[in-house]
Amino acid sequence: MSSQPRAPSRGKLLAVLGAALLAISTSGPLIVACGMHAPALGFWRVLIAGSLQMLLATGMERGALMAIRPRDLLLAFASGSLLGLHYFTWILSLDYTSVASSTVLATSNPLWVALGAWAILREKTSALTWAAIAIGIAGAVLLALADAAPSGTDPWSTRALFGDGLAILGALTSSATLLIARALRVRIPVATYVGITSLSAAPVLLLAGLLMGSSFVPADGRQAGLLLAVALVPHLVGNTALNWALGWLPAPRVALVILGEPVGATLLAWAFLQQTPRPLTFAGAALVMTAVALSLRPAAPRSPAG
Repeated sequence: MSSQPRAPSRGKLLAVLGAALLAISTSGPLIVACGMHAPALGFWRVLIAGSLQMLLATGMERGALMAIRPRDLLLAFASGSLLGLHYFTWILSLDYTSVASSTVLATSNPLWVALGAWAILREKTSALTWAAIAIGIAGAVLLALADAAPSGTDPWSTRALFGDGLAILGALTSSATLLIARALRVRIPVATYVGITSLSAAPVLLLAGLLMGSSFVPADGRQAGLLLAVALVPHLVGNTALNWALGWLPAPRVALVILGEPVGATLLAWAFLQQTPRPLTFAGAALVMTAVALSLRPAAPRSPAG
């Protein structure tokens, strides 16, 4: 295993987290544009990206890969299973509710992560981080209210509420994966960790797809191209960058960055899917991005695995 790396500069942290935010913001719009059934899309997403991540791990982190402790490996497998459940519930939610509502609810995890970090990891969350969480959640609520405003359809329909419930379940499972990653990244380098968890998510999504009768074959070249984009941009780039950051920053701080995803997703849905945001959306977006900015302040470094 390589030696402990030096703490990254604030500029590097900002650059990586900025790239992660841009990458994950494309997820919702790309998934909607792709149109493949949720478990099938999720399966190809984690299989393609996970295979590439494991190639990086075997090439750059072979010693660490071979030296993983059995307990850590089991935890990584558990995290991957939760990741598969996260993608299944969240991607499926996009069939029942809008990109904005689904993404806002699915990224409500800063609160759950902060509570989990305190209860499980024994990491104290600063008053400023709690303030940022409150600001971010308030912004997310405004985004959801903007999305629920009258627009010719009933936002409180059973169908929409079912989609919202799936998105919340996606937030809870995502929060669990962030907490596990924060614990394991001290001992497991990033490519190895994300490769194991991504590939561990594939069987969950494969089983779900088979039980639901999903087609795993892209309908045409366009759908195949969008599927590849989902795997490469939000997952290979975004997922890897976020897990790298978890080696250096507390989980609630990284979760706050993820909270910025609805802003980017809403703007992309406006540009490419004709889902026009309302004035209240911009107020919510301003609060969310304020919370994200607060999360990017310097932190006491913690050395992860090489």
